[in-house]
Amino acid sequence: MEIPDKDASQPTNTPQNKQIPKKSWTKANCHASRDIFYQCFYSNEGREEQCKAELEKMFADCPMSWAKFYKGKAKATHHVGEMDKLADRINGNIGSPLAKNKEGASGGDAAAG
Repeated sequence: MEIPDKDASQPTNTPQNKQIPKKSWTKANCHASRDIFYQCFYSNEGREEQCKAELEKMFADCPMSWAKFYKGKAKATHHVGEMDKLADRINGNIGSPLAKNKEGASGGDAAAG
């Protein structure tokens, strides 16, 4: 069986040539889709399942590596935000039950003494 020679008349986008397709995305469209996904993600308190359409659009409008990075960044940022809220509650920076218990306990000790 003979292997045919590559003919210059063949289109460059055939599977035999395995050319990379032309860029079908733009940075502006990608960033717009990313921002819409972020808005949905953060307004739904990090529940990704509430933003399936926005996530799919971001993956359609961005290179795969960018979309994966943006998704991971959203999750990490949300996680850090949750940790900050927890730290604030523990440190008494927010009107949390822990802060109220500390105030009540010290007030009770002063009345007893």
